[in-house]
Amino acid sequence: MIVLAQIKSLGPDDARRLRLAVTGFRAAKRRHEDARDLGSAYISMFEATMWVTAINDQLDVLYGTSYREARDQDRYGIVVPGVRWARNRHAHQLPVTLDEDQTPFFGGGKGIISLSVGMRWRKVSELPPPDPKYRDSTGEAAYQARLEGRNSGKTLAACDLWFTELERCPSCLL
Repeated sequence: MIVLAQIKSLGPDDARRLRLAVTGFRAAKRRHEDARDLGSAYISMFEATMWVTAINDQLDVLYGTSYREARDQDRYGIVVPGVRWARNRHAHQLPVTLDEDQTPFFGGGKGIISLSVGMRWRKVSELPPPDPKYRDSTGEAAYQARLEGRNSGKTLAACDLWFTELERCPSCLL
């Protein structure tokens, strides 16, 4: 069970705002699941990464080290630092961090038939260089280890499962 130690006094609307942010994230996640083209997928992912980062940053302010340790030791929470790095890249440079996942369906190699199974996170090497003002080697390493090349919908599902775990945590505001 996750136990968080509060380090900051709560404002009267903190819990309400966090719950609204999780609702916003889940709405963006649903739109991403329903996206059928790169534009729709990118727009919904851009919004979802904004929500994940806002929620993460607020929980970090409220719970500090206990939150970060719980997140980084959780099989779902561990994707959040990589999502935060993607959000920072989106907010400062607008790179297209997603691409269609053309996984071979039948025939091996390039396959006889390929079906898109959704969107995948592009590799860091496929993105424009980061703006030196916003370098984050720790976040980039998290992105490379947990996101790049993988299905973007599964990343959002992991974030949702992390938030669900926090909702069950009696010492957390969610």
